Amino acid sequence: MKLVKIAKAIESGDLPFKVTEVYEDGSEADVSPTMLRNLIQHFREIELETQRDTMLELGDIEIPSQFTPVDDDWTQ
Repeated sequence: MKLVKIAKAIESGDLPFKVTEVYEDGSEADVSPTMLRNLIQHFREIELETQRDTMLELGDIEIPSQFTPVDDDWTQ
């Protein structure tokens, strides 16, 4: 949730930061605020897939369409 707040502050210009992605070879690339928000949303999708798959494995749900997230959407 803190990352979402930081991303919003960067987007609005309230924080004079930039985000940089560092690759294994040491090279770097700037990450735009939009790209950062997309990454955060992507992480949420992975989290939801993991929750769903775990519930399926445990037998808490029988089919994927029965899945309901166990927490509030923290990406907003």
